[in-house]
Amino acid sequence: MKQQLLASVSHELHTPLAKLREALALLGDGTAGPLTPRQARVVQLARDACEREVRTVTALLDASRLQMGQALRIQSGVSIDAVLQAAIDDERPDADERGVTVTLSLEGEAPSLAVDLALVERTVANLVRNAVSVSPAGSAVEVRRRTDGRSVRIEVIDRGPGLPALLQGDPFRAFQSAAVGERAAGLGLGLPLAREVARAHGGDLVVARTGPEGTCFAFLLPLS
Repeated sequence: MKQQLLASVSHELHTPLAKLREALALLGDGTAGPLTPRQARVVQLARDACEREVRTVTALLDASRLQMGQALRIQSGVSIDAVLQAAIDDERPDADERGVTVTLSLEGEAPSLAVDLALVERTVANLVRNAVSVSPAGSAVEVRRRTDGRSVRIEVIDRGPGLPALLQGDPFRAFQSAAVGERAAGLGLGLPLAREVARAHGGDLVVARTGPEGTCFAFLLPLS
């Protein structure tokens, strides 16, 4: 019932949020007239808040699409390294604001995959966003990619305090959330959706390790 309600509400919110995003973009670009520095700052705050809501609604729509068994929008010949870089670039402004560096480490040749590009990119961006949100200022979030001949392994490593006790048993249960360090509890849908995306591609998302020095999530995608 929760999933059905959120899918319905998210669908209704998607169009007005898109219009709001466009209007704020026109304001910020000066299309409606020049802004003073203070006005430009206020518009930027509104745009940032709007983008956060757009991400939430998009995640809910993605979750409902997967749970209803709708087909993935597969694209062949996708460079996973380009996907990783795009996801990191999307999250870099928030990371810079928090004083957290995001690094990308690539091992071997960049494999080409057949994936739903938008879903995979949003999944990686979500993992990076979570990692940044729990990492202290001055630290680094690492994104690593390597292959083992059968699959691509993407690791996202934070420097946070580790998963709280509530999430250590099963951090992928929908609507289960807890505060991590200074980050407040959210809806509890980001990690469940990320694992659904991985499994819909024939892969998986697992907690490789977690502890007081940080957590490592491993996103696995098959090469075939």
